[in-house]
Parts: sequence; C-alpha cells; structure tokens
Amino acid sequence: MSHVYGSNKYVLSFGEQAPGERLPLTGTTISTHTISKAGWGLTENLYAGTVAYVVRGTGGGETILNVISNTGTAITVREELNEGANIDQDSVLMFDMRFSSVENYYTEWGGSYNYPRNAFLAVCEDFDFPTPTIDYEEIWTHDTGQDRKYFVHKKTTFDTSAPLIVFDFRFPFMLFGAEIGDGTTVTGGGSTTSSETVYARDDRVAVVSTTNFTAGDYVRIGSYASGTSEVRKIRSISSNTLILDFPFRMNHASGSSVVEVTSPYTHKITPANNAPYIQIAGAYTETPDFVRDGLRFKITAGEFSSETGDMLKFSADLVGGDVLINGSQPSVTVPSASPYQYRMVSGGISLNGTTYANVESFRYRLERGIQTIYTHQNVSADKPFYLIEAKRRHEIGMVIVPTDDSIYDLLDGSTSFQIELTFNRGTNDTLLMHFENVYLSAAPHGFVIDGPVRVTGTFHAGSGTYFVITDTIPYYPVGGL
Repeated sequence: MSHVYGSNKYVLSFGEQAPGERLPLTGTTISTHTISKAGWGLTENLYAGTVAYVVRGTGGGETILNVISNTGTAITVREELNEGANIDQDSVLMFDMRFSSVENYYTEWGGSYNYPRNAFLAVCEDFDFPTPTIDYEEIWTHDTGQDRKYFVHKKTTFDTSAPLIVFDFRFPFMLFGAEIGDGTTVTGGGSTTSSETVYARDDRVAVVSTTNFTAGDYVRIGSYASGTSEVRKIRSISSNTLILDFPFRMNHASGSSVVEVTSPYTHKITPANNAPYIQIAGAYTETPDFVRDGLRFKITAGEFSSETGDMLKFSADLVGGDVLINGSQPSVTVPSASPYQYRMVSGGISLNGTTYANVESFRYRLERGIQTIYTHQNVSADKPFYLIEAKRRHEIGMVIVPTDDSIYDLLDGSTSFQIELTFNRGTNDTLLMHFENVYLSAAPHGFVIDGPVRVTGTFHAGSGTYFVITDTIPYYPVGGL
C-alpha cells in the first residue's frame, strides 16, 4: 500500500524574518552611487533589490539606500552618496532581507538573525498551507484557429488564513509589530548605561561597564515608563560592547539604562507602521518528511474572538512572497500553559468607565490594508517583490446583556470613549486589551418574548490601541527560543 500523509502527525511553526546581513564599510571607497572594496568577496547580486539601512557611524539612523546591484567588489545604489555627510568608511549597513530573492535565503543569507522557525502555531482547525495561485493571460492568435496559442504567466500570489488558539502572544504580536518590553530587575545583576546612541536594526550597544553581565543574560535597555525600553539576550561581550541576539526595533539614546532582568516580563504591543515579516513552516512528521516553508509573509488582518465557555481564538489572514518545498523539519516546543479562556476575563468589560459583567461574546479585528507590489526588477518568476502597508482599521463587536441604559447613552452621545478587558490566567500571567478613541456605531436590540435583552454592539476604534501582556517570554516573537 502506498504511503498516505494523515492527520495528527504534523507540526506548524513560524519565525520572524528579521534583517539578515550586517556589513561594515571599513576600507571601502565611496563614490557618487557606488561603494567598492578590492577583494571584498561579495556574492554577485546578493543584495540586488534590497534596502540597506545605515545603523552605525556616519549616517546612522538616517541614511537608507536602495541597492540596484552588486558585484563581488562593489555595491551600486540609487541614492547619491556624500562621503562624510550621509555615509563613510566608519558606517555599518544592515540589509533588509525582505526584498532578497528566495533562492538566496538558505544558501547565502548567513546572518545571525535567520531564526529557526520553531515557535509553536496552535492551529485549531484545518489549515491550508499557502500554495501559489498563478494568474495566466490566455491569448489567441490568427494562426491557431479556435485553440489558445499562449498562456502568459502574469503574476503569482500566496495567501491563506490561520485559525489559532491563543497560548501566548508570539504569533499575534506579528499583527502588531511594535513592542515596549520590561522584566524583573535581577538583584546583584549587571546595571550600567549606554555610552553611544544605538539605532533601530543594530544588534549591539557599547556600555560604560560590563561588570556582572555575561553571555546568556537578558537585559533591558531604555525606560519602560517612557516607552523606550526593549529586552534582548546577550549573545557575547566584546570589550565594553554587548552583542545581542536580535536587532533593536527602535532607537536608543546615549545614556540609556542597561539593566539585567528576568521573568516575569511585561510587553506593551501596539500597531507598528510596518508589521514584521514571517516565515511559516509546515511539516508532516512522517517518513519521508513533507515540509513546506512560506517566506516573506505578513498578517494583513487578524481577529481575536471569544464567547462564554470558549477559548480566546486568533484568526490571521496572511499574504506572502514565496514557498519553498522540502526544507528541514522544524523543532517545536509546545507551550505548557493552558490557552487563554473567556472565563478568565477579570471583572467584566469596561466601556467608558462602566463595567459590564455579562458580555456573552467579544471580537476585535485589526485590518492593516497590506498591498502586494510587483516591480520590473523582480527576477523570481513574477512573485511578489515586497508588501506595503496602507490604512489600518480597528473594529470591535460585542453581545451585551445590559443591566441599565448606559450603553444607549454612548450611542446617543456620539462621543469617543475607552474599552478595556483583562484576562487573568494566573500569577504574573495577564493580558490587558485597551482600545482608545472608540465610537459606538450601532447597538440594535429588541423586546424579546423569552430570555434577557441582548444588545449587539458594533464599535470602531482609532489610534491609541494597545495590549499589555505579562508572561515568562523575554521578548516577542523569538525571545527564549
């Protein structure tokens, strides 16, 4: 009998595709549009179509370069270079691998941040792994009669939806993309300040002292109270520089506090202007393996939902750049904690300061409006070149059993308000959902013959939405893996 791949023998996981190549410009020659160095040894056109950010030295945090092409000894960019002003030999580039060709992902991008895609995905229903949908143009010509002459490959798209149970916020974070992190200060642990300005996408920070710091420690740089802090793991220490396991997402001023921290950790996540890129892996754990890797994906829309007696679920709509076949099988650790459940909502749901203890169901949907861009420079078989963000929309829905008429005051008043609900899963294990600038657009109800009055509310939120999670994960999505 032939082999059949079946249920209950598969594993789904993901990882973030972060910047993947760090290139110092020491010893280079810089001209109007070219950076060159004899014997550089670059892989030809490895950086073609990428974006390079200057993360250190002259131009740090300011200069962004669009790479046209590269040879083994030179990189050509679209922007005009001004040595000593926007770039110099002391500059360091970090390339954004989201534009790189898929063929280079495993073979050439050897950066330290191509994390194994081993973060658990708790898919609770059938999941259609993204496969290519090809758009062909059918062409008839006068010499073929009634039969088609050509099928012209116009473009390829990759999309899917993932219905998940929420054990932790590693994957839902990818819908948001911005994180302010904190941890519990370690008594007697390392504590110092930074001695330089650090820019987003860099992976290291010079400090005044490395006393009591060691490789493997987690550190917080910046202030959580002022919204400038991030947690990272020390990968190694070189002189007075802490080299970290993952790039920063924000800039950090010189003199920022650098403190050793441990669990429990706190995460305040908000919608970033650019959501992170995701790699998704799916494998049947059979012999032979059946493995698929989805590359350069983003969550274009995500919805949290729950109801009385149910778990908190997260449904994500994804769009991406390509799929590889028969990669290595991921190694995944399943979370030991129970999933978030609706019964864990502590004290009900607060609308404009009034708490409603009986909300039978709740949902929140964030749409990012991500658009797929194809360009003439794309050499990967008419596949998406990059994904660009557009308008965001926040929509909330609830079924409320009211005990007074305050819900109707919100509808009649046409004024903005806040919504908050907190899941309390245990000690130092909580989730706060906070929505700002909320308007109630509809609250239909009727006079029922049997049972209580139920109000189905439709709400729209604006800027100011954030979630705060306390857990044992140092930072999202890959901290601690």
